[in-house]
Formats: sequence, C-alpha cells, structure tokens
Amino acid sequence: MLFAGLGVGLVAAIGLTQLLRGFLYRVSPVDPLAFIAGLVVVVIAVLVASIRPAGRAARVDPMVSMRTEG
Repeated sequence: MLFAGLGVGLVAAIGLTQLLRGFLYRVSPVDPLAFIAGLVVVVIAVLVASIRPAGRAARVDPMVSMRTEG
C-alpha cells in the first residue's frame, strides 16, 4: 500500500506542478530533491505509524488468534 500511495502521489504531484508554480519560491516545479524529501517524510511516517501495531500483533499467540477467528 505504501508503494501504491507513493506512486499515485508522485504522479499527482508532477501533474499539479503547473498549477502550483506560482507558490514555489526559488524551487523548480520538478525539483528532484523536493520530491525525494517528500517521499522520505512519507516513508518515515508510515514506518513510525506501523511499528506499534506490528509489535502488538507479534506478541499474540497464533493458536489463540486462530481459535477466536472461527
């Protein structure tokens, strides 16, 4: 899901560069550094948001989980 979101967001961001050109100060509309920085921020946010639920799920006994699902 992360990579799908990054792909859609990147395509949308590139598509909106012409619309937002007036808001950019001393930055090219397709500045690779700005796009990479945005992608890194999103990846870090996703990783931080998923650490706690993944840790909680890892502590659950699989057999207990299978018995309560059915």
